[in-house]
Parts: sequence; structure tokens; C-alpha cells
Amino acid sequence: MKKLLILIKEDLKSIYKDPMYLISFTCPLLLIIFCTIGIKFIESKFSMPLNNYYALILWMALIMTPFLIGVLVGLILLDEKDQNLIIYFSVTPLKKVNYLIYRLSMPFVISLIMNLILFITTNLIKARMINIFIIVFLTSLLAPITTIFMGAFGENKLQGLTLTKLCSFILFIPAINYFIDSKIKFLTYIVPNYYSLEIIKNSYLNGKILVFSLAVNMAWIFLLGRKLVNQ
Repeated sequence: MKKLLILIKEDLKSIYKDPMYLISFTCPLLLIIFCTIGIKFIESKFSMPLNNYYALILWMALIMTPFLIGVLVGLILLDEKDQNLIIYFSVTPLKKVNYLIYRLSMPFVISLIMNLILFITTNLIKARMINIFIIVFLTSLLAPITTIFMGAFGENKLQGLTLTKLCSFILFIPAINYFIDSKIKFLTYIVPNYYSLEIIKNSYLNGKILVFSLAVNMAWIFLLGRKLVNQ
């Protein structure tokens, strides 16, 4: 427990000192402000009704938040990886697995809280509370997936920033299905956040979508996690 508290303290110092970390942490807060105030302002100022795109806007905000938090923690992880601190943790009482569990659970919990606030305060779409929790839970899983993706394939922060471009491209692929009903839609089924968009867009949830979504997200976490642990 003491080791984890030290890690949390060091993380807070890193976020405060590095402008890049600070931007990644504050952007989700700006997203909440934009979705709460900015959209209504644009509609009234420019007479531009956006109600047909509320679901898409909300979905994009809900995935941007965990993505940015995941990038933030991913950069911290790569910084520690570059300094061989992960190897050091593997021989301490903290252990490598416990260190990685902390690194993945922290962005998930932060994203969960921020996305819940975002969904409720913006009020862009109406949904039952159980559906809100499920959507927030599913989208928040992108945070640990982003972190572990960067950690598994990157060696330093420079490579990590390059990987974020690839990661962001993959995450936004399902948005194409919002405008085009293509026959190759099935190719997006393996993208973690595809199912959350379907739930928001169609305003319904069934067991099949939930099971597929959890299976895809857990598969990403398991496969990427195994690659990172074995490094």
C-alpha cells in the first residue's frame, strides 16, 4: 500500500511539472464544458440545430475522455519503461503485475468518474440510469486499453506519441457507420468502442451487444497485457 501511495504521489508531481501531462488531464474537463455549454451556444448563435448529431457528439466526448487519460498514463508508463523502472518494480514487494494493475486501474477509475459526470451534466440524450452506467463503463475501458497499447508497443515517449495517432484513428473508425450503412461494417466489430456507439445511437441495450462488447474489450486488455508483462 505504501508503494502505491508513493507512485500516486510521483504521478501527481509528473502531471504538475510536465505541460503535456497537464494538457492531457485538463482536456477532458474542457470536453465536459463544451458539451454542457458550447453545443447550446453554437445552436443559438449560428441557428445550427445539432440534435440529429447529439448521439455522435456524446459518443465522441465519451471516448475522447478515456483516450486522453489513457494517453496521459501511457506516457508516464513509457517514461518509467525508458528509465528501466518497470524492471526495478518487478523485484520489489510491489511486483510487476501489481504495478501494471495500478497503472491500468487508475485511468479506468478516473475515466469512469469523468464520463459519468459528462453524461449526466450534458443531458444530450435521454437514457435509463442502468444504460448510462453500462455506456460509461464500456467507454471507460478505452483508458486502460490505450495505456496498455502504448506500453506494449512503445519504448519511449516519442514512440508513444506516434502510437497515439494510430490509436486515435482506430478508435474513430466506428463513426463511419453513423453516416454510412456499409456491407463491410462487420470489420469494425473488433474495435473496442464500436458497441458503445451502437447503444447510444439506437437508444437500446440488449444482452448480445453487452456480451460482445465485454468480450472484445477484455480480449484487447488480455492480449496487450500479456505482451507487456512478457517484455
